[in-house]
Amino acid sequence: IKLTDEEVRFCHAVAPTGTFCFPHAASASLHPTALQAEWLFQIEPSVAFSDPKQVHEKFPGAKAVLITSGENGVSYSMLGQEGSVPAFKVDVVETTGAGDAFTAGFLHGVLAMDIDF
Repeated sequence: IKLTDEEVRFCHAVAPTGTFCFPHAASASLHPTALQAEWLFQIEPSVAFSDPKQVHEKFPGAKAVLITSGENGVSYSMLGQEGSVPAFKVDVVETTGAGDAFTAGFLHGVLAMDIDF
């Protein structure tokens, strides 16, 4: 798919805030936190997390939208499916890089499962 000019500008505008947007030749994914969804799209965090399709509708060029919410886990709207996955229970020492690590794991999983993404 191809992102619209507006979606590309959005990606560039939010990247410094920790929101991850991965446009590439075959797909695009957006990974805001529930709180960032409120700031960016005026969608309440609890609504963004429980209904990620509302965020996805704001970014129609994306094949995947992942809404993370710390200890609540992640919800997703991807390839016509919606759902959520609970977070693993861990003793948190430091959260720096947690979103980067999550996103890397997601992208690795997509590539490893050979999903047409």
